[in-house]
Amino acid sequence: MNYVGPRGIPHSIFMGRVREPGEPEWLPEDRAKALEWLVFDQTRCSGCGRHHHEWQDDNGKELRDLPFAPTPVYCATCHMLEDARVEMLPSEPEAKRGWTIALERVGLDHEPPAPLHPGA
Repeated sequence: MNYVGPRGIPHSIFMGRVREPGEPEWLPEDRAKALEWLVFDQTRCSGCGRHHHEWQDDNGKELRDLPFAPTPVYCATCHMLEDARVEMLPSEPEAKRGWTIALERVGLDHEPPAPLHPGA
């Protein structure tokens, strides 16, 4: 469902069902799976993206031996974005409000944009 849900593809079609003339695209089972997946997806922790049940035993108590451990992962793109935030955005918190740094595909002759200045 992680693939078909966001794309609006009925699960049965994805699994190979051939739609007969007059047959609905979305079967009741497809709708039930889509709604179940939506609820499941919306119950993720907004901070880490995990589900609470992943940290709990069958009785709902926190596991003694946790199944995940924080692991530092280096990402060159995140590094570049963080450097760009420092370089391009004003240092005052109020002046930064509403601004973010986006990645744009550029050619080899691209020159980086000038830093933003308050009031610009």
